[in-house]
Amino acid sequence: MLRIAAVVVAGLVAGPCLAQSELEGNWTATYATQTGVQREVRVSIKGEEGTWKMATARTNREDPCPALAVPFTISRNDDVYAFAMSPSKAMAGCGSDYTLRVRKVDDRTLKGSFRDGREYVLLRN
Repeated sequence: MLRIAAVVVAGLVAGPCLAQSELEGNWTATYATQTGVQREVRVSIKGEEGTWKMATARTNREDPCPALAVPFTISRNDDVYAFAMSPSKAMAGCGSDYTLRVRKVDDRTLKGSFRDGREYVLLRN
């Protein structure tokens, strides 16, 4: 009986970790800005954490934030992954924290949309 309880507990603990580990690796995200300019982002995921770094950002002395890697944590609810983005942890003053939600299309593709309806797509490298 004790062995069965241990297996059940292990399954409950490992379940969420296994769900996030299927996203582990490097991804490229693409989206269009509100003015229609195409942007590319390098996304790296390891376990339940990752980074989101603009590939097309230029370093700017007046605003270094776009060139920084924004850390995030991952949670899952049914078929939706939530990326809790933390630009405030990348550098103080780099914006408010927010959440991006994505759905798995297939093993190589994730899709989501910003609050204004613009879509973004992540492709596994």
